[in-house]
Amino acid sequence: MTATEDASWRSLYRMGGIAFLVAGTWYLILTVLLLVVIARSEYLDSSQALMNQIIVTPVLPRLNAFMAVIVDMSQVTGFVVLMLALRQVDRSWPVLAVVLIAFVMLFDMQDGLIEWAMTYSYAAYPTASEVVQSAYEVQAELIYQYIDKVATPFMALMVGLSVGITSSVLRNSEFSRSTTYLGFVVAGVCIVGGLTTVFPLLLSVSIWYLAVGAQLFRRPRAIAYRQGAA
Repeated sequence: MTATEDASWRSLYRMGGIAFLVAGTWYLILTVLLLVVIARSEYLDSSQALMNQIIVTPVLPRLNAFMAVIVDMSQVTGFVVLMLALRQVDRSWPVLAVVLIAFVMLFDMQDGLIEWAMTYSYAAYPTASEVVQSAYEVQAELIYQYIDKVATPFMALMVGLSVGITSSVLRNSEFSRSTTYLGFVVAGVCIVGGLTTVFPLLLSVSIWYLAVGAQLFRRPRAIAYRQGAA
């Protein structure tokens, strides 16, 4: 490998590490924010509550949609770089993990954009007739049930499978054993706990992303150290 190729791989590893760190940090922040919202009894536990928040503070769903795009792209980037980092260990399973995470993140970005579109649609709700308001309420109920009962469990399942598959490959790599076993725990928590609430997904995945991101970011330094020692 030439010096230029070596420098390119090191930059790629750092990029993947930063991508995982961004995703993990945002999920951790989102977990804290949701806990604060629940403590204030402002959790969106119904379609009416969701619609009211969109009408009163449309900036929140827009911010959530914007961050969803950034974080989802960060996760896909992180898994792609991790797949390349593990290419000498296994060339098959990491590819499947990338396909799963890319597939579900595409749907997650779509959910965020739907929420963004709702901020414009529901702006006319307060001045609409009762018939039109009823139509808005039906639409809000459909979207709420989709996000709560379908999209979130599906995302938890796909992320859990991606983390579990990747961790099975990490077991035979230079990544720490603790990160590998943490990945198995996270996969189980996401697949089982994600069916009931979003917290297992956010909290457990954020910890694994931060752990993997930190090691991936430090990987160029570790490679340089081994080469110097050799």
